Amino acid sequence: MNKPLPPIPVATTTMALIRAFNLQNVHVPDARSNKYNSETLATNYLTPDDKLYNSALGTPVVADLTLKGGSYVDNITGQTVTFPEIQYAAVILTVSFVSRIVKTEIQGRNGTVKEYIGEDDAKITIQGIICGWNGHYPAYEVARLNDWRRAPVAKQAVCKFLQNVGIDNLVVESCDLPQVAGGYSYQTFTIQCVSDLPVELKISNNV
Repeated sequence: MNKPLPPIPVATTTMALIRAFNLQNVHVPDARSNKYNSETLATNYLTPDDKLYNSALGTPVVADLTLKGGSYVDNITGQTVTFPEIQYAAVILTVSFVSRIVKTEIQGRNGTVKEYIGEDDAKITIQGIICGWNGHYPAYEVARLNDWRRAPVAKQAVCKFLQNVGIDNLVVESCDLPQVAGGYSYQTFTIQCVSDLPVELKISNNV
């Protein structure tokens, strides 16, 4: 019968553990080089006011995404349909900006003459994962996402990353929900959206 290992003294250092267990590939960073020190927090993207928490995957969350809910009137039934508000922590966002430019060819001249027309709608790709608990498929959460994306209206998104580049409202173009071999307890998704500007109506008092 194997004897139990003696308890590790409280004063044992990390380097002593590395030598005791012959951990050759372990790198111990210097705590003083922590990138989240007070100077970095005061000058870079992270600020002391940021609320850091862990996602269901155990990863720290700096900027999450909240897809705001709302309501709309169904064109067929005439009834008011509501769609839910959803918050995701494990998401990756990609924003593409495209300018509208008219290119005119001129005979005898190399290249083209460019005329800047304006900026097109930004394209936003949302890639995320919905985690189930205790090995179960997150059917309810996937159904909520499907209700949100089916709403035929522009939807508000709250995210520091999007607001930083001037995007507040999204229109969903497509949504992919692929099955993954062995992925019975989670669901990945990819949502393709374009940005939308709210329409402001001005009421004139002139008759």
